[in-house]
Amino acid sequence: MIHTWISQWHDQSLLSGFLIAYLIQIAMYIGAAGEITLVYGMLRRYLKIGALIDDRPLLQQQLRHEIVRSLSVALIYAVPTLLYLYYSSNHSSNYSNGIWPASWQQALWQIGGLLLLNDFCAYWTHRLLHTRRFSKYHSAHHQSQRVTPWSALSMHAVEALLNQIPYAIFLGVLVGLQLPMGIGTLLGLQLVLMIGAANSHSNYNPFGAGLLLRMNNWPLLKNQTLFHQRHHRFGYDNYGYMGPHWDAVFGTSRKG
Repeated sequence: MIHTWISQWHDQSLLSGFLIAYLIQIAMYIGAAGEITLVYGMLRRYLKIGALIDDRPLLQQQLRHEIVRSLSVALIYAVPTLLYLYYSSNHSSNYSNGIWPASWQQALWQIGGLLLLNDFCAYWTHRLLHTRRFSKYHSAHHQSQRVTPWSALSMHAVEALLNQIPYAIFLGVLVGLQLPMGIGTLLGLQLVLMIGAANSHSNYNPFGAGLLLRMNNWPLLKNQTLFHQRHHRFGYDNYGYMGPHWDAVFGTSRKG
C-alpha cells in the first residue's frame, strides 16, 4: 500500500507532487505542536506534573502569527522532501527500495549521518543568525519571547532556507556516492526533528512541580531539557539544536 502511494505521488506533476509534500509538512507541524501542547497541558493541569518556565501572558495574537508564519515556512521545508522523492524513485539500487533502506546498517548510517550533520549545521547556522548581518532575519523567531510549541517553525524565509543546508549537503553526498535514500527514512527523520523542535519550544519544565520535582537538582538532565528555552529568555548563548553539547565544545553554553 505504501509503495503504491509513493509511486502515485511520484507520478504526479511537479506542482501536485510539491503540494503533497507541503501538506505533509503541515501535518507534521500541526501534529507535533498539537501533541506537545495537549500532553504537557494535561500533565500540568490534571496530574500536576511540571510547570511553565515563563508564565507571562502571550503577546496579542501571538499564536495566530506563529501559525500563519509557520504555514508559509512549510513551503520551504517541503522542497527537500520533493527532491528526495524524485531522486530515490529514479535511482533505485541494492541500497534502497525507494522507500526504506535495504538493511538496518543502511538505516543506521542514513539516520545517524543526517541527524549528526543537521545538528552540527543547526548550531553554526543559529550562531550566524545572531550576527549583526543576519540578526534581522532571526528576529522574527525571537518575537515569541515566551515560546510555545507553535513557535517551532515561526521564522523568516531566509532562516528557513538556511535550515535546508544539511539536506542539500546530504543529498549531494548521496548523489556523489550513488546511494539513494528512501523517502520513508527522510519523512521519519523530519517528523522526529519536528517533534524535537516543538518540544524545545514548549516552555515546559517537567521538574518544576509534582512527582518529578525531586529531579530538579539533576543538573545534566535539567540542562538538556531547558537549554533552548533559556536561549529565548536571554537572547544569546545556547545555540544548539539537539542539546547543549556543541555549546559546551565552543564555549557558548548558559546554565543559569
